[in-house]
Amino acid sequence: MLQKQHESWVLELSLRKTSTFSYRWKKEQEEAQHNSFSGHGKAKLTDEGREIARLKKELRDAKMEAEILKKAIGIFSMSDSTNLDS
Repeated sequence: MLQKQHESWVLELSLRKTSTFSYRWKKEQEEAQHNSFSGHGKAKLTDEGREIARLKKELRDAKMEAEILKKAIGIFSMSDSTNLDS
């Protein structure tokens, strides 16, 4: 008896999840049309989304380069001051 209740409970939960996913997939298809269902858990990007992602990467790279240059200037400044003191 308990096993049967457990099985029906598992089935009910599975059906709820399926219904929830079906609703979400249908909504995504209606909203995104050709950009929906990209697979592998990654959303397909629109042209605008790809441009935003490219610009964010470019900004991140520029910030990293600026930090590297700041550290290099600091290192060279220290070595110049020690050479002047000698």
